[in-house]
Amino acid sequence: MKYLRNALIIIISIAIIGVGVAAVGIAADTMKITGIINDDGQLVDDAGQVYDISEEGVGSDAMEYSGEKITVDGMVMDEEGAKVIVIKSFKLFE
Repeated sequence: MKYLRNALIIIISIAIIGVGVAAVGIAADTMKITGIINDDGQLVDDAGQVYDISEEGVGSDAMEYSGEKITVDGMVMDEEGAKVIVIKSFKLFE
């Protein structure tokens, strides 16, 4: 009986750790990206990667600089194959 209880505790502990590790893998990456805001309100970096800009954070403010080169700090997420960035801060590229 004691063996089963200990085995159950170990299995539950491993499951909890597994969920924690998976959550870290799902978490968004915080990045600094320099690019141009296109007419569709997306950020296009120098390599041509396109990021949809979330309206969360200051994204709607950044979208007002269509055609301008900016540097953003934000979290990048992969949503259904598209890169989406939640911009925390941005500044015009100098």
